[in-house]
Amino acid sequence: MKTPNKFLIVICILWLLPALYSSLYSITDSSQKLNNVYLIKSRWHTGLIFRVDELSLKNIEAIRLFREMKYVDIGWGDRDFYQSPKDFDLYLAFKALFIPSESVVRIEGYNYEIEDIISYSDFCIRFALNENNLTNLLKFIDSSFSRNNQNKLVVTLKKARGRIFFFKSKYSYHIFETCNKWVAKGFAAAGFDISPGWIITSENLFEEVKKFGKVIIWKQ
Repeated sequence: MKTPNKFLIVICILWLLPALYSSLYSITDSSQKLNNVYLIKSRWHTGLIFRVDELSLKNIEAIRLFREMKYVDIGWGDRDFYQSPKDFDLYLAFKALFIPSESVVRIEGYNYEIEDIISYSDFCIRFALNENNLTNLLKFIDSSFSRNNQNKLVVTLKKARGRIFFFKSKYSYHIFETCNKWVAKGFAAAGFDISPGWIITSENLFEEVKKFGKVIIWKQ
């Protein structure tokens, strides 16, 4: 068999470069306005923090309840465990993992600076997304909400004088569909080259996405 012509190999590489560059460009292009998104893990909570602004208000209906806030922290989890008044309930944790159950989206609003919000996190990674990538992430989050027959969001619980809302989600929660996988699916929708399928724990998630952002808190 003849050795492939070197000229043809070079042509193939040059032909593929625009596609490879386009994939990187969509997330890191510095000529576009970049928006910070923060992935945090705090005890049993894994969430995404971003600004309440025109883009987030446009793409996530529930955030309109937080239009007076600077930032929102959004997470997804088992309905009973997430809404429990206890810091940790072993029975509810076991049930959440091993019995497929209803889920909720949790949103907490903040009027603090981001440094204060993330200071108690076990880890925090900052990502800089362009408008297109962030829009795709926001749309993924919005698609997680369940709606009633009148196409309205379903509030399941309100806490902290309206600073925290829980909304019914259309997904089922169990050990193979955790809050960490939900976040990973969001990042995949945003354009990150990741495989959410195997992600279960926050450690799995951290290792999978850290290369796309900047680790600013890591408490081992």
